[in-house]
Amino acid sequence: MAEDQQFEELLEYLKRTRGFDFGGYKRTSLTRRFDRRMKDVGVAGPREYVDYLEVHPEEFALLFNTILINVTSFFRDQASWDYVAAEVVRLIEPRVVVPMHFKTPGIKEDLGGVETFLKEMGVTDSEPLPKLSMQSSLGGGESETKVVLLEPKG
Repeated sequence: MAEDQQFEELLEYLKRTRGFDFGGYKRTSLTRRFDRRMKDVGVAGPREYVDYLEVHPEEFALLFNTILINVTSFFRDQASWDYVAAEVVRLIEPRVVVPMHFKTPGIKEDLGGVETFLKEMGVTDSEPLPKLSMQSSLGGGESETKVVLLEPKG
């Protein structure tokens, strides 16, 4: 029972000092993850872990990486994003789509190419155009989404 009270005090300490409120987390998962960190740093319980955190502030990042579910790998997975983008396009059915967030010469960010998105959209021939030119038609026209690939500038 004392261990439970100490664990609650640890959670209150994190809320007070770091602004993290773990009140909505499942206790069994939370306890297991805290136990893992405490074992890794060699402390016996929650009260000693608070002391450890005060002396070793770098431990907060390691603790939060253990507790919080890390989804950044999903956000960095270009194929996943290309699939999601293509699915959104299919759902909203726009007349024209211009993919704009992909690797081009001169871009330093670690972006994927446009090829996977084009494949997800079913585009087999995609010659980049120098500029976007659209004409308005009020008579219905094409109902299929057109993917327009523009030449990178600069």
